[in-house]
Amino acid sequence: MGIFFVIFEYIVFCKLILKQKYYKHSWISIGIIAFILIILFIITKQYLNEGEFYPNVLYDFLISFGFGLFDTLGKYYMNKFYNSPYYLMFVIGILGTISLLIFDSLIFSVNQNFDGIIIGFRENIINISKFFLFLLDIIIEWIWISGIWLTIYYFTPCHYFISEYITEYIYYLLNINKSDFYSTFNIIIFSFSFFINLFFCLVFNEVIILNFCGLDYNTSKRIKEREMNDINEMYNKSDTLELEEILLKEEDEKNIN
Repeated sequence: MGIFFVIFEYIVFCKLILKQKYYKHSWISIGIIAFILIILFIITKQYLNEGEFYPNVLYDFLISFGFGLFDTLGKYYMNKFYNSPYYLMFVIGILGTISLLIFDSLIFSVNQNFDGIIIGFRENIINISKFFLFLLDIIIEWIWISGIWLTIYYFTPCHYFISEYITEYIYYLLNINKSDFYSTFNIIIFSFSFFINLFFCLVFNEVIILNFCGLDYNTSKRIKEREMNDINEMYNKSDTLELEEILLKEEDEKNIN
């Protein structure tokens, strides 16, 4: 359900906010991905406790909604104001850090047992090695977030759910044999479904182009190729007309002489 919400909420936000257009290859990819995720959902639902099902679905929906809206608005901002993703990350980081410090300080002044930033530093940064591990964690997180924003900046927010889908599958593999859900049959079904959906995620984002049944016609690569051909034809026509004019002038000059 988590990856279902991620994919389809990003698609909707890109359509509504960024006016991103979807074509034949897009809709076919979306349809196949949706169908497979629904099948996986049916298989998975029987292993979930009924009391946990609806809270988990609501949680996945809200988290995906928040991140999808945030990333799409970030792309809209960068397109509109021509700012780099590093500038956007800097502004978000400064505002987020100041807000958290103010909030944490106010709560800590009322309740000194509140498990926030101050308590976290006091209980975890206890020696120099822990401090450097803390800095290393910040650097790794920065690289990860930079990768997300650079992907969104140079491509689209929808490209993000490729890595999200791969992450979900890795998480699935790391939990194998931890419950009855990870039977041999389920592992085969989920692995096979993963590769099919990953393939169509790449088709949707035009990383892979299918050159049959007109599925490649409205991809950005083919559109650019047609634009270049049209430009070349215009130049060729222009050159032909100029040559004809030169020849006519020369012929007129000969007739006058």
